[in-house]
Amino acid sequence: ERMWQEICKNVPQATLVKGRVTGAVHSGNAEGKLLGAKLSDGTIVEGDALLFACGPWTADIVTGIKYHSVVVPTRSVLSQCVFFSGCGDPEVYVRPDSTAYCTGFPEAERRVTERPGEESIDETKVTT
Repeated sequence: ERMWQEICKNVPQATLVKGRVTGAVHSGNAEGKLLGAKLSDGTIVEGDALLFACGPWTADIVTGIKYHSVVVPTRSVLSQCVFFSGCGDPEVYVRPDSTAYCTGFPEAERRVTERPGEESIDETKVTT
């Protein structure tokens, strides 16, 4: 609420619309120009751009690329992250608890339907 008050100081014509976006609305012609967003109650909010800031619910409306990841222990707290190009594009993010988060080997773009905490393990990607 406080953030909205600050916005209105600089943009007094701004309007706050609360609701659940169910999809984008496009023109029916070949261009498919964005017209706005449709809310769950059927209301159309006009606009020429959409910002997807849905947190864990983003998967309901956009596609993504799923990466495989693992957390591994390190002997000490490391100080540098590492990024590779090629060979699965692995990335290693060091963490302050003597672990490293490693990710890479992206799959093809698709609709990711898993929710946070409900991720699945693809056994075909795991080797021992």
